[in-house]
Order: sequence, then structure tokens, then C-alpha cells
Amino acid sequence: MVRNSIRDFIRKNKVEKQIVELAQKPIVYLVLPYFTDDLKKLISDLIRDSFPQVNFRLMFKAHDTLGNHFNFKDRTSKEMVSKIVYRLNCLDCDKFYVGQSIRHLGKRKEEHMGDISSSVCKHARSGHRINWDNIKI
Repeated sequence: MVRNSIRDFIRKNKVEKQIVELAQKPIVYLVLPYFTDDLKKLISDLIRDSFPQVNFRLMFKAHDTLGNHFNFKDRTSKEMVSKIVYRLNCLDCDKFYVGQSIRHLGKRKEEHMGDISSSVCKHARSGHRINWDNIKI
């Protein structure tokens, strides 16, 4: 039934065969779902017979893979993220600090907390609390 359906579809959509004179046939890459070897051969033959003026390069790929259902990569912790733009909020007023860093966020946070010349540290020393636990990336 599958073979007959495919054959009927291709016959209905068949383009008249053109005579190709000494010109090179265009190469068309066609990716199709993987089928059994019998169906692959049938489909390949039907496509090539239906379009002799085109040089098809057929590739078959799997329908679905196990990797599509699982994420094998571990998530990076917030402290280890780098190359970011981040925002520090003050818990006592509406002020905030926006910065960017190529270093890890945890390291940059330590630098802000320990550097008394940092504008964030100066703001914290003026009696305000910085929301260090909820840094927005």
C-alpha cells in the first residue's frame, strides 16, 4: 500500500521528461526520512526515473534519535557563567548597577564585594544592602 501510494504520488506530480543536450544536469541534494532498504531503493528509483534531467543526491536521516529526548549536558551554575551582562539591585532603594564581564560571575561578585573603590561597594558602605543572592543575568 505504501509503495503504491508513493508511486501514484510521483506519477501524478511527474514533470515531462526533457531532453538534456550536452548540458550538465543540476545537482539537487534531497534529504528524506530513513526507511527500510526496500523502500529506500524504491523511492530512489522512482525519483530518478521521474526526473531524469536532475542529478539527485539522496540522503536518508533517522526519524528520531534518543538524543532528541534527553539533554546530556549539565547546566552551568550561575556562579560559573561568563561573558555576561548582569544587574545588581539595591534592597533599600531603587538604584541598581549594570555591568558586563568576561570572567565568571562568582569571581566578579567577589571583586565587587572586596574592592572599596567599586561603586557597588561604596553604595553598600553608605548603609544600603545589595541583593548579592539574586543577581540578574
